[in-house]
Amino acid sequence: MKPKEKLILIGVDGATWKIINPLIEDGKLPTFELFVSEGAYGTLESTVPPNTPPAWTSIFTGVNPGKHGITDFSIREEDGSFHLPHRKMRGVHTIWSLTNLYDLKCIVINDPVTYPPEKVNGIMTTGLLTPPGSKNYVWPKDKLTEINSAANGYLFELNKEFYDAVRKGKEAKACSLATEFDVKLTKTFLYLMSNYEWDIASIIYVSSDRLQHYYWDNKELLRSYYVNLDKQIHRILDVAPNATVILVSDHGFRSVKKYFYINTYLYNKGLLRVKKSIIRRLCISMHLTREKIADMLERSNLLGLFDILIRFLPIRIEMLPPASELDAALIDYANSIAFAYGYRGIYLNSNNATILKNITKMIENIKDEDNRVISRVYYSKDVVWGPYSYRSPALYVYPEGEYIISTRINNNIFGFGSASERLLTGDHDVEGIFAIYGRNIKKLRVNNSIKTWDIAPTLLHLLGMPIPTYMDGKVLKDIFKDTSEPFQRSIKYLKNVDHKVIKRKIIHLKK
Repeated sequence: MKPKEKLILIGVDGATWKIINPLIEDGKLPTFELFVSEGAYGTLESTVPPNTPPAWTSIFTGVNPGKHGITDFSIREEDGSFHLPHRKMRGVHTIWSLTNLYDLKCIVINDPVTYPPEKVNGIMTTGLLTPPGSKNYVWPKDKLTEINSAANGYLFELNKEFYDAVRKGKEAKACSLATEFDVKLTKTFLYLMSNYEWDIASIIYVSSDRLQHYYWDNKELLRSYYVNLDKQIHRILDVAPNATVILVSDHGFRSVKKYFYINTYLYNKGLLRVKKSIIRRLCISMHLTREKIADMLERSNLLGLFDILIRFLPIRIEMLPPASELDAALIDYANSIAFAYGYRGIYLNSNNATILKNITKMIENIKDEDNRVISRVYYSKDVVWGPYSYRSPALYVYPEGEYIISTRINNNIFGFGSASERLLTGDHDVEGIFAIYGRNIKKLRVNNSIKTWDIAPTLLHLLGMPIPTYMDGKVLKDIFKDTSEPFQRSIKYLKNVDHKVIKRKIIHLKK
């Protein structure tokens, strides 16, 4: 089977119309403007929580996090332990493995939360959550040298140099390194698209997310970054001018001005316990944090030791705040009634409905002076469903206004402080972007809600493939011209995905 046209999916992590629309109006983003003026576009509603691992996985699988199992940056297993997510924790197939059924070829660059890489009918490089220093980020493995050469040194994540620039206040340097990272991805993508067969190709840019976390209030820096990103996307369109191109983000962004330390709050309410540790008390008295320790190592010229230590610290170490907070790893999770972990999640060590209700009410009524801190609390059972929903917390907590929730404990733990100084300037928001451009796409502003899990079935339909019935998403058929073949063709469904056939095809792919 060969599709009637090629498909390209371009992901821009954290992209939001809040930034893009004003730049389009100023004539600074001609490529983004092409999607808006000549294609269909709208707002993409992210997952709960609006976080990179669950959202991108929903985009590529067509299901909610309770079905695919990648619920956050940290996943709680049934024994209560937390682990970083990886591909083998994913419970359903991605569009890349489904296209194997029809012998379609794909090129997938910088796929997040897909380490180790999938054995696809084509070429794949992994992205976010690939272990630092790993050489196992390319499929097939024999393409590693070729890809490194094409990129002039491939990177699967922004490196320590970028975060050093952020920490030391070198804004221009940080923006330059972020753009350089994007250029490497683009070079790799264009090289592979030009030298290998493909039916569907995907690239995910992540520098946008990293910059917006630190420089949301620096509009000139973000303007400079997006102007360069627009040029990268234009280069992709030039290579395949007849392809249908989908532009999507996993979530949006919003301003941050004040931290709310939710575990500190739970401690003060007697719901969370901390471990009794001499080391911990020393950390409190000396205000030691990972950043301060890293600075000490740098000044002592022990960078080799720093590079070793950083491999064993959480993936988001670069985003940890300075010495005003302590390490939340010292929380006594097993003996706490409730605790926050990961991104906006509160876990309970009890199934008591009364405790759940009381904690929900307590959190909803939190105030910082006269300001409401929490805008909404979701029960997990209302927003996540499927065989892996047990990995989700009992509650998801969404902050109000310009607050950001921190799961770490500040050194005012024995007092009543719940909000602290400004650290990051931007945080994830629910509203991302969706845009699509091609000969079969009508000019349309989509006003209906577009879910992350609508992307996969829409892509499969464009490729002429049936939609697995387990998918939560729907085909966005309104985006097609009434006279187009994808609009007139009936949507086909696949009731039973033959996992054995997919497995056999994967096994027989080139090793």
